[in-house]
Amino acid sequence: MRLLLDTHVAIWWLSGDPRLSTATRRAIQDVPNAFLSAVSLWEIFIKQDTGRLDLPVGFVDALRDDFI
Repeated sequence: MRLLLDTHVAIWWLSGDPRLSTATRRAIQDVPNAFLSAVSLWEIFIKQDTGRLDLPVGFVDALRDDFI
């Protein structure tokens, strides 16, 4: 099985946000392939550049390790 994560789900997953349900967290952990679209990457970096998203230190590395 593969999962294509929505932008906010990927952000919540990588930041450990409690808004991500236990079931969703478990599904992401258990699937061998979780993906993030190029559009989601673009959205994350645009929001960061415009100041609408404050990414934690190491977020880009985690993003690359988990999805790229």
